[in-house]
Amino acid sequence: MKKNIAIMLLILTLVVVFSLNAQRDTSNPKMTIIYPEEFIDTLLPNKKYTFEYFLKDDTSMTNIMKDFCRQMVKYVQTCPKCTIFVQTHSEAKKTDSMAYLYSDIRLSIIKQYLHVNGIDTTKLLWRSMGALMPIRPNADPKSRARNRRVDFKIVKPL
Repeated sequence: MKKNIAIMLLILTLVVVFSLNAQRDTSNPKMTIIYPEEFIDTLLPNKKYTFEYFLKDDTSMTNIMKDFCRQMVKYVQTCPKCTIFVQTHSEAKKTDSMAYLYSDIRLSIIKQYLHVNGIDTTKLLWRSMGALMPIRPNADPKSRARNRRVDFKIVKPL
């Protein structure tokens, strides 16, 4: 019973988030690429690219992230053995369940975007980490913002 309620709550939350994101203007990026420091012209396989969420409860994809995802889709479509690995994170200030919820919502939005843009789900690997892997201590708002992030990697077998 509790599991069914949790699933229904997650679905309801996703519906609300999708409708809010559809109305949100994403031309002003709320994320930045932090590895590397500048926009990527050429993707490199097996290199991690990280986007950061500045706003506390933000789950939207900005135009920069969408452009990056489209680049990944083109790359993977030309490399039959490549896959896309997506790992989402959240800050530790939230309860564990809320941290996972935000991490899961971000992951669902990104997976849907990649799938709609031509990536077969068999070419996707993903992991929602919640607050398990902070890159900064969660002591202040700036550090917590760094921990709200999405990591992308194009995995190319040797």
